[in-house]
Amino acid sequence: MIRYVEVMSKQKVEKFMYKPHQGNYIIISIRAHDSSQLNIPIDTESNIKDVLYLMFDDVTDGYDNVITPDIADKIGEFVLKHKNTEDKLNLIVHCDAGRSRSAGVAGAIMKYLFNDDTPIFHNKAYCPNMTCYMKVLHALF
Repeated sequence: MIRYVEVMSKQKVEKFMYKPHQGNYIIISIRAHDSSQLNIPIDTESNIKDVLYLMFDDVTDGYDNVITPDIADKIGEFVLKHKNTEDKLNLIVHCDAGRSRSAGVAGAIMKYLFNDDTPIFHNKAYCPNMTCYMKVLHALF
């Protein structure tokens, strides 16, 4: 079961992925088309159990490289795959800055899992990409 959702920047995940942690983690890793992909290790020391790698830009509908319904469906499948497992999981959603794409995706997941996206929308550190939010929400519901 997913019990917690956190938004991180790429830089923060780079530091996070090589340290031992209490609890088990799954990660949604989002990169832009002009950004390099992190190679996040799945191992027992860091307790990272699964990673979903995605590529789309921080743009809205009408622009190239926007989040597509297919990408949103992959996010939905990843969440559903882990939603009812016996493991207690923490979900990290990261993008380059950890402010917009990842916040939009995390907000939709939180709305679906906990019926509460206020930790995203009431936090001034985030500026959720609403195209990401709506497409992921649609994929989950």
